[in-house]
Amino acid sequence: MGLSGRAMVGKEDFFMALLLHYLAERKQDVTELQDKVHLLDPKMDARALLSRLSDKHLIERDGDYYKVDIESLFGRA
Repeated sequence: MGLSGRAMVGKEDFFMALLLHYLAERKQDVTELQDKVHLLDPKMDARALLSRLSDKHLIERDGDYYKVDIESLFGRA
């Protein structure tokens, strides 16, 4: 079942996966990510999603930018 302990993927899970996809390409700031998320769902809060991803050690801040936490991909987090 993975990180969430649930069998069903929800809307927020989809958007967190989408944010991880965007961050896999390059590091981005919150405004860039919020703009991309708002194109699909204006009510979705990218900041809250980024906070959840950070809490799970999947992403990290680098100054004003977010990026994928590479070490977490290899189980070192």
